[in-house]
Amino acid sequence: MAERDPAERQLWAHTLVRLGGLGVATTGLWLAAGSAGHVLALGGGLLLVAKGAGIAFLGPKALNRWWRR
Repeated sequence: MAERDPAERQLWAHTLVRLGGLGVATTGLWLAAGSAGHVLALGGGLLLVAKGAGIAFLGPKALNRWWRR
């Protein structure tokens, strides 16, 4: 049986990083929406949204740099 192409593994890794970032951002939205006026919960939720967006957008680029080393 032939081995899988390394590019396919990299594509799956990129996909999982993006989905992970979207999961973090979605959790942040859920936390912010359920804060009911609590400033700390709202701030924490918005921070998670920002971190999730950063992971989803910058994570695959960081993987590319790590693989090229």
